[in-house]
Amino acid sequence: MLSDGLSAQINLEELVDRVVTELESRLNKPGVFILASPGCSRGRLVTALLRRGSVDAVYAYDKFGSKVGEDVRGRVNEFGKIDELAGKLGSVNGRVVVVARSTTDAVRLRDKLGKAEVIYLPKYYEDAAKKVLKGDVTLRLLGLGMRGLVRGFHRAC
Repeated sequence: MLSDGLSAQINLEELVDRVVTELESRLNKPGVFILASPGCSRGRLVTALLRRGSVDAVYAYDKFGSKVGEDVRGRVNEFGKIDELAGKLGSVNGRVVVVARSTTDAVRLRDKLGKAEVIYLPKYYEDAAKKVLKGDVTLRLLGLGMRGLVRGFHRAC
């Protein structure tokens, strides 16, 4: 059982690290990859992906840059509207990650681009949490982001 905030933070970092490692196997080819759904520690994920050099570019909704590490903040290109972004992404090369404001926006962007891939993060977190927390885990998407329910005890993931 986690008894203090520090342990929860360490587990969150380990959990995010495992998710990033799994994502890297999908990001090993050129393309546009849209991270869905809201929450899911996307700021931490993008920070780790940029630090590891796993992506060539990141596009994210307005003000998302404040959620990533200061050392990579300048590498996050913010956009206002999906239509505006779709025009920019039509000719990109390399491994591009997009952080859409909502899952609906992620699907709309994929449909506009035709060649983009939506990556549904809750499944990655569930798989990683089972390994990190070594227990029965069911992840639920709450208004504040991802939370883990582990053997009946509520833990931040």
